[in-house]
Amino acid sequence: MENKKRLSIRRKIQMMVMMIIIVALLITSLVSVVSMLKIRKQAKEILTARMERNLSNTVDSKAMLANAELLRYTENVSTLSDFITGLYVAPQKYKSREVLPPQPLDNNKKILKRYLASKDISYEDVKDEIGLLGNAEQIFVPMFNSDIGDIVAIYLSTESGIQISYDMDSEMTANADGKEVYYNYFDRVWYSLARDKGQ
Repeated sequence: MENKKRLSIRRKIQMMVMMIIIVALLITSLVSVVSMLKIRKQAKEILTARMERNLSNTVDSKAMLANAELLRYTENVSTLSDFITGLYVAPQKYKSREVLPPQPLDNNKKILKRYLASKDISYEDVKDEIGLLGNAEQIFVPMFNSDIGDIVAIYLSTESGIQISYDMDSEMTANADGKEVYYNYFDRVWYSLARDKGQ
């Protein structure tokens, strides 16, 4: 009987040790899961905050770059406007420069070209003004070749129906025979806005 009691006590002690180990494992597992969930939540908050801060910094730096580019465009437009005003104020200071309509063979050439707003406008009637505006090439070329890489075309349009353009793609609008190309810009929003501002 003593053997049975001893076995029984030994078994009870083993069972208690096993229970303690199981409870310890359960508590450890529970603490681990709670800790991981807490760490996950904190990590998510930290990562979200870092990402928001990084995105905000990126947006701020891009906005500063965009503002700088816009300022340079604005300065170029102002310079061009001042130059054209000078042409009209003192035309005698400038030689007439011929400006042709777009030609089919002008492919990939940076060239000054003319457009008329409608067939009602005769080249002969605006020839002198076109020759005067041909001097704008001295402003167009440095602007087009500046470090502002996004410039695709520079153009100016007048109330008399003349548009002078400087770009590399004028051949796309050329007539096969090289004759006048017509582009009515009077209804365009950009023209109306510039006209309303007196530019």
